[in-house]
Amino acid sequence: MQLTTEPAKERIAIEPSDEADCSSFEQFVREHETAVFTFCFRMLGDTAVAEYAASAAFQAVYLHFPAVSLLDVLAAARRCCQMQWRSGLVNMADTAVTDIQHLFNQLTLPEREVMALRYGCKLNFDEMALVLNTSCEALRDTLRRGRWRIARLEPVLLADQN
Repeated sequence: MQLTTEPAKERIAIEPSDEADCSSFEQFVREHETAVFTFCFRMLGDTAVAEYAASAAFQAVYLHFPAVSLLDVLAAARRCCQMQWRSGLVNMADTAVTDIQHLFNQLTLPEREVMALRYGCKLNFDEMALVLNTSCEALRDTLRRGRWRIARLEPVLLADQN
C-alpha cells in the first residue's frame, strides 16, 4: 500500500451526525487495520499483544477523527507498542513464530520500527519521519544498520537450524 503525502487524500469526509461518524470511522479502520496490525506484530512478535496495541491505537485517534490519517494511527501504534515493551508483556524468546520474525526480534527497537514501517507498511522516508518524529537521514542510517544486522544474523540462524 503506497501512501500519499497529501492528508486530504487519506481523510474521510463525514456527515455531521453521530451515526455518520461511527460508520466513517469504521470504514477508516477497515482501510488501515492491516497496515497497523502488521506494524504492531512486527514490533511485538505476538498476535494477541499486537491486536491489543492496534486496537488501542485506533481508540487513541478516535477523538480526533476525521482529522487523522494512517500516519497518525501508526504514530499512536508506535506509542502503544513502546508501552507494551516497557511493561514487560512482550517475551520475544517465546513469540518468534517464523524465521523472519526471529530475525526481526534480534533488531534494536529503532531498527525494528524503521524496518516495520518501511517494509511492512510501505511508507516512504518522509512519512516515516513524521511517524517517528525524526529526520530522513537518521532513518536511512537506522535502516542501513538494521539491514546489516539481519545480514549478519541470517547465516547464524541457518546454521542453528542444521
